[in-house]
Amino acid sequence: MRRRFVCVLMVVVLLYCTGCSLKGDLTGTWEAEVDALHTVVPNLPEGLSVLKLGAIPVEIVLTLTEDGAFTLTVKQESIQKAEENLWQRVEKLLGEKDGEVQGAAASLEGLLGSATDQLKETLEQVLEDARIEEKITEAYTRNGTYDYDGKQLLLTDQNGDTFLTSKCLLIGDKLTLTAPFPGVALLTMERNKG
Repeated sequence: MRRRFVCVLMVVVLLYCTGCSLKGDLTGTWEAEVDALHTVVPNLPEGLSVLKLGAIPVEIVLTLTEDGAFTLTVKQESIQKAEENLWQRVEKLLGEKDGEVQGAAASLEGLLGSATDQLKETLEQVLEDARIEEKITEAYTRNGTYDYDGKQLLLTDQNGDTFLTSKCLLIGDKLTLTAPFPGVALLTMERNKG
């Protein structure tokens, strides 16, 4: 039993240490779904942070070439779908608030009604100002060069700015990056075999 455990542990350590050992191992097209909520609305105004807007999932594509170039794009149809879903959740959330108001005591109904109307206006303005499609496209569209030092993947954009520094683990056709984007602790990308 102990020998099996030691053998399994050695295999895991070996995979971790050699998982992304060669740049060639990383070449290809990688796809993942990422939550863009922190990109779209990085700081909700006080009072709105209690609202549970949920995730804004978009699909990103990272292409790494053997010559050390990278391209990061976001699938436009996923942005449109995410934006529609977000607005539907906001409408539902505001509808639930209206339900709370209607169920409130008659003496407080006028006060709560005006607060709900103000909440609606504020939230709608925040989301309209968010420029959802523009921010997501800007955040997840880059090209430049990449490097891998055996532990970290470094993406440098076309302006020479470091775009992403992330620990990397490659196992089979799955590439896991640590803290690649704001609000994303781990991101597992799958190799596109198509």
